[in-house]
Amino acid sequence: MAKQRSTDAPAPEGHNGALTDDERSDLIAYYGDKIRRQNRVAAEAKAAYDSERDELKSLFAKVKGDLLITRKDFEAVLLAGDMTEAEFRHAEAKRANLFKLAGLPVGEQIDMFAHAADTADEQAMAYENGRRAGLRGDDPKAPDSVSPVLVPNWEHGWSDGQKELGERLIRAAAVIEARKAPAEPEAEPEAEEEFDPDSEARKLRRAGFLERAEADAEAELEDA
Repeated sequence: MAKQRSTDAPAPEGHNGALTDDERSDLIAYYGDKIRRQNRVAAEAKAAYDSERDELKSLFAKVKGDLLITRKDFEAVLLAGDMTEAEFRHAEAKRANLFKLAGLPVGEQIDMFAHAADTADEQAMAYENGRRAGLRGDDPKAPDSVSPVLVPNWEHGWSDGQKELGERLIRAAAVIEARKAPAEPEAEPEAEEEFDPDSEARKLRRAGFLERAEADAEAELEDA
């Protein structure tokens, strides 16, 4: 028996002739299953993203609470930290020049076209770029833009940056832990007890001291 063809739907592109109702039913089941599966994957990915985004917002909130630095300002610091020394100098020079054109007061201008003048400058710049990478926690591999002869300088800087990062993290962890610990209440000085002769006499009498003292005094009189 020939399959009945649908008369109310145009044939899709690339299909030889109109689809039968059975074919349409099969494709509806196929795409419905695919879409449901993908919806579940997308929902899981979105839930994971939302969770990570909330954690990111929480970290920026802690930065604002501990350091009084807004997220926008701290993101600018992170962005600058991702730059090389030359990129940072160039960006700062452009920014300073823009402020100057806008009539805003700026300090000493940075040379936009600053570059290494000799081998010592190149080594210093390679070291500084490596140190920045170490502070960022990048992999200990110099980028291809670093000349092979300068890789040791870059690696030295990366090592120092990693050491500095580790020291900073340890100190920061100590600060955070100290903030969590409750402050110990100051011990109040003990009040000095006033001397009460009657009370002291009663204590001595209970201890038998007065009776022994009277007996010793009587013995001394008899010996005399």
